[in-house]
Amino acid sequence: MIESGLAAIGVDKSDLVLAWDFVTASNEFMRGDLTTMRNTAVPAIGTNGANLSFAITATEPNLSTTFKRYLGTYKAPTS
Repeated sequence: MIESGLAAIGVDKSDLVLAWDFVTASNEFMRGDLTTMRNTAVPAIGTNGANLSFAITATEPNLSTTFKRYLGTYKAPTS
C-alpha cells in the first residue's frame, strides 16, 4: 500500500494532506431521473406517437456510429 511505501521513506501519515476527495455514484442513480422521464413520456406519446406533435426540420451527419442528431420542433403534453 501507499502508506507502507511512504513510511519506508520516512513520511509519517499525520504529515499528509488530502489533496482531493470525490464521491462515486451507481449507474442506477446517475440514470434514475432520465429513466423516470422516459417512463413518464412513453405512455403520454401513445401508440406509434399518436399523441406526439413534432416535425423534424433537419438532420446532422452521424456524430458517431451510435448517435445521429435530429433537429426540429415538438409540442409536449402539459400533464
